[in-house]
Amino acid sequence: MSATLIHGQEEAVLVDTLVTFDQVDALAAWIDGFGKRLVGIYVTHGHSDHWIGLSRLRERFGDVPGWARPKVFERAVFEATNPGLSGYWQGVFPGEIPEKPETPDRLETTSIELEGSEITVIDIGQGDTEHSTIVHAPSIHAVVGGDVVYNEVHMMTAETDTRSRQEWIDNLNQIASLDPQIVVSGHHRVGAPNDPKSIGESQQYLRDFSRVVETEETVEDIVKRCWSCIPIATTLASCGTAPGKPFKKRRAGLRPAVRPGTGQVIATGTGKLALELRSREDSHDPERRHTFMTSETTMQTRKADGLAIRYAETDAHDEPTLLLLSPWPESIYAWEQLWPHRQRGDRLSA
Repeated sequence: MSATLIHGQEEAVLVDTLVTFDQVDALAAWIDGFGKRLVGIYVTHGHSDHWIGLSRLRERFGDVPGWARPKVFERAVFEATNPGLSGYWQGVFPGEIPEKPETPDRLETTSIELEGSEITVIDIGQGDTEHSTIVHAPSIHAVVGGDVVYNEVHMMTAETDTRSRQEWIDNLNQIASLDPQIVVSGHHRVGAPNDPKSIGESQQYLRDFSRVVETEETVEDIVKRCWSCIPIATTLASCGTAPGKPFKKRRAGLRPAVRPGTGQVIATGTGKLALELRSREDSHDPERRHTFMTSETTMQTRKADGLAIRYAETDAHDEPTLLLLSPWPESIYAWEQLWPHRQRGDRLSA
């Protein structure tokens, strides 16, 4: 995922935060490196991974305002106070995120002034969640698309059906009509350029996905077909139902699982403002809770030399232990779909 800094000569506005203490500390140090005064943090939509770092940033930069449009504010408050959602995040990142994260404040206007230049907030509607917004900086021909635009990774479609995916495609047309030269996506492949072509590629992915779920019945077939839905197939995806079971087409959705990495891209325009991008690609997605909250995988945590190690294992069997490895930070969750089936005959450790 990405966090974007839009700045002038002396002041800056951050768009979206990262997640864990370490990620946000690195983000704060990166912001400090520009020597600008951070005057606000704007949140594009209510998914927790885009605002949960707000508390940590305020420890570093003081009581900097956090802004979210009214519907985004309501979703953020819901995710912060819902026991299932807050418990999900605490379980995924034990001791790595605030126990009671601060939420952004309501932003009643649709513009932010930065050193005499206007940054426009657009209530665009459906993205990977409803009531999404984007940020348009006309003076540098840039759009920060939040999770309306994806870039060479699988798109999170779990909160959509056929109708809302068409709305999403139409909203991408609205972004294209702004004629941006720079398009920053909320989730992207490490090293992918901030190119406007990601708008059309996102639209094509949604069309392909809708076609696939209309013709395929099982998770395995849908995932297999969706490998071709992105220009560069470097990511994996999982679906919120057990293998072999019929797929519920009305709420069909893939959850993104992006390989970890860091990157920094600097994109400057000819106007008074400049745009900087800090990215941290992780597979942490709150919508995966639909599967994990009823998981048969029981997580535990041990500490070794101050390092918290999250693991899961089944009861002992006479059989040798099957050690499940994955390059993802959430290696346990990588095996979510096969765990209940393999534990019947194997001793599992992840």
